[in-house]
Amino acid sequence: MNSQRFDLAAMPVTYARPMPDFATRTRRIRSDPWQFLGRFETETASSAPRRLDWLAVAILTLGLGAELVFGDRDSLALEAIIGLAIIAMVPFRRPRPLLFLGAAVALSSGWVVWQSVVRNITLQDGDVSGTSVGLAIVIMAYTVFRWEPVRRAGVGFVVLVASGIATDLLMDLPDQLGSAVGTFIAWAFVAAVAAAMRYRSNLNQERLNQARLQER
Repeated sequence: MNSQRFDLAAMPVTYARPMPDFATRTRRIRSDPWQFLGRFETETASSAPRRLDWLAVAILTLGLGAELVFGDRDSLALEAIIGLAIIAMVPFRRPRPLLFLGAAVALSSGWVVWQSVVRNITLQDGDVSGTSVGLAIVIMAYTVFRWEPVRRAGVGFVVLVASGIATDLLMDLPDQLGSAVGTFIAWAFVAAVAAAMRYRSNLNQERLNQARLQER
């Protein structure tokens, strides 16, 4: 057998590049703000429903039932179907958060359009069954802001604000401007909380990776 001789001096040498410290990353972010936005692209959500998801579905379903039974509802059966359909999306929202959020908003806003335009009924208490369905949409909106890329999260934010303003217009509220500002502030708060949690998680992961690299 022919023995092969390796010239170690001619072989390329690779070095593990250490991660920059926090001060260096801060200077880079100040020079290029898009690096900060890039931090929000690194995480992905697990798609399997969790126990807390089913607990949330149970609580929201009970709340929906209480609102339908004790509230003054005109179309009880149809509103129950739409409300249950929106709540049922909560455990399965993670693979396609923006898609499920859009479907929930479309169902909820469609109910208002149908009541206001088709049946000529002026709603005074908001979307389908109020609090329960509203909380379900908040959960799905948080998932969009927490896990989706920045552009998709922005699309979700625009959809939420636009649908809220359109709903307020159809409900013929006395203070349209104040309601629109309140809608924007509410969804901006949800987005800010989700973005803060995402930034904190990614920052902790970077620090953990840096510590592991220093141990080698």
